[in-house]
Amino acid sequence: MIPGWPKAVRERFAQKLRPGPRVTGRFQFGVQGKAMPGVRVTGKVKFFSDEKGFGFIRPDDGGDEVFVHRTDLANSLNMLLPDQAVRYELVESRGKKGNGLKAANVELV
Repeated sequence: MIPGWPKAVRERFAQKLRPGPRVTGRFQFGVQGKAMPGVRVTGKVKFFSDEKGFGFIRPDDGGDEVFVHRTDLANSLNMLLPDQAVRYELVESRGKKGNGLKAANVELV
């Protein structure tokens, strides 16, 4: 939300946003992306760097690899290991390095 907007506009804008898949209950907006409700996908971890805090997941359906960041891991999950089976939600990402899909609310299967 942009500071300085009139209160009525902020309230109407907030009503249109949906809670994102993050466990914290924050809204998915801006860099975090827009949620695609109901799209739960399973896959296996291809790579995850604990040092850098990101990695990639191979979907079971054979689609393109999906980016995952440490902040998108559900509950108390801190890292992923190669070949772990996971379930996640797909969200649109508008990060610094381009647009595309990323994994959110990643949990072990």
